[in-house]
Amino acid sequence: MIITNGIRLGPGVTVKQANTPYVNPLPLLFELDASTYTSGSTWSDISGNGRNATLTNVAWDGTNGGSFVFTSDPSKNIVISGSEGAWGQAGSAPNLTFSVLAKVISNSGYQHIAGWRGDINFWFLILPNSQVEARIDTGLAWDIGLDYTPYYANWTYITFVADSALDQTRLYLNSTLVGNVDTSLGTFGTGNALFRIGCDSGNSFAMDGNIGGAAAYSRALTQQEVTT
Repeated sequence: MIITNGIRLGPGVTVKQANTPYVNPLPLLFELDASTYTSGSTWSDISGNGRNATLTNVAWDGTNGGSFVFTSDPSKNIVISGSEGAWGQAGSAPNLTFSVLAKVISNSGYQHIAGWRGDINFWFLILPNSQVEARIDTGLAWDIGLDYTPYYANWTYITFVADSALDQTRLYLNSTLVGNVDTSLGTFGTGNALFRIGCDSGNSFAMDGNIGGAAAYSRALTQQEVTT
């Protein structure tokens, strides 16, 4: 449901016109919004689940609602503690979605934008040939790739969906489906990789750009839900 002229009261609750609440039915694992950040090393989860992120050496830019700044430095990262195994959502039949609002400044080599990159193995990378790579690993690496050049230096809402019901992964940019891969997700592994923003679990593949928000959901979202 798309709500216009609404006022957001809290996680998943919006009021419109005659104080009628519309409750967001999406099963949020966490939601991070840069506009809610105040100070310190904690970026609070506004989903109500208490899954806060820890900021390490990341600068704050207060313009345009606020964002966190990355400069191709692997010491700069954002990590959600306790996010190993995607809180049990990965397992043997993953149904999971995560989104990130990012402005990638330029092509500076491999860049981990957001995700569980490690034993869980799905993530975003910007490759040296300006290709975006959204990957899920089931023993083999299955990539969704496209030319990311038009998106550089522009705010882009990136959404990755793992959908075991359809044996498919999907990638959306600004709510538009830009690629998918049909593959068996039955052997999708769990592991100890944390959800990270700005670099991978080994503190490499550092990002160059800004992050304005991130969220994850415990099921595969539909096109309509991604758009909403």
